[in-house]
Amino acid sequence: MLDAKALVDKVKNGSLELGNVQLAAHLDHEMSKEALLALDAPLANVSYLPRMHSVDDFKWWLMELRHGGSDTMLRAGVACARFVLPLWTSEIPLGNGPSDFVRAVDTWVECQCADHRGTVDVARRGLPDPNRTPFTDGSYSHSATGALRVLWGLVRLVEAVSAYEVDPREVVSCLVYTAESAAFAALQKEKADCRDKVKQCIQDELIPWLLGGSSSSSIRRQSKSVCCSVSSEASRAIGTLLSERLIAPHHAQWISECLLSFNCRCVTVLWVHNCYTKSPGISLWLVPGDKREGFSIPQDHGKETIVHGENCMKIFGPCRDVGLIRELAEGLTRAFAFLGFTVYSDETADD
Repeated sequence: MLDAKALVDKVKNGSLELGNVQLAAHLDHEMSKEALLALDAPLANVSYLPRMHSVDDFKWWLMELRHGGSDTMLRAGVACARFVLPLWTSEIPLGNGPSDFVRAVDTWVECQCADHRGTVDVARRGLPDPNRTPFTDGSYSHSATGALRVLWGLVRLVEAVSAYEVDPREVVSCLVYTAESAAFAALQKEKADCRDKVKQCIQDELIPWLLGGSSSSSIRRQSKSVCCSVSSEASRAIGTLLSERLIAPHHAQWISECLLSFNCRCVTVLWVHNCYTKSPGISLWLVPGDKREGFSIPQDHGKETIVHGENCMKIFGPCRDVGLIRELAEGLTRAFAFLGFTVYSDETADD
């Protein structure tokens, strides 16, 4: 772990954002607090809102993680889920659904591509429902059932982070529910307040990641290949677009797919009026280059996303909401332009 002087040097040379050090200081990292004193910087990168008396210390501590954005809160949620997994496996060793789901989310956090997001959705189907028998009739302990509720809290958190319009309040609410459920589940097992243990697991996950080291999850996977082999420059640019909320998470997935599929620096955002499919409306396609021909759209591509045609790729639709299509097309145009692409726009029909 870096000492205070090294953190100061990284902030001054631009390799570490001041906000990361401020958030690590909020997580009670002493070296970060010392670095902020040396930099004469405040402990928070935004003004704290007046604290409500009804909010306890633990909940307030979690709510302040909002300053780190959705990715920070998602990693905190994964840490909570990983914390309660032993409560499940110790009682139900053959129930691999929860372990598979946490592993899938853990992988998606490190590589937020469409393939890994799809793996999360598949793994979620393996989670038992805590509101059904045998989890409601006392067959299993409160700690095991509580652990399952934490995992469903992580499901909500993933959905909130992946929403087209990310609502920061919903993301915070999902994280608070997940972390408080983790503390409650551990309480049922240990018969003692476990909120400090939950805080510790979140600190262990976030602090190395914030300060430019390797989080516990990336250490476990450092010997594995990453499926999305887009250039590091493009990855950083996409990350900037996400952090500045210029694009939604699914835009990043589409752009990554395009970068992997098309070997060019020019793209056409194509509006396709679906006249002869079973699902009428407008769909959005990406075509490499400024071609007005040389691509072939499947006659009935339905509502699946992403669909690959001949030298083209569908990324959304069909949809009858022209306003939504226009908004998505404009967002993609801005994103590709930011990445240095020459971007064209065109319309056609699937006839």
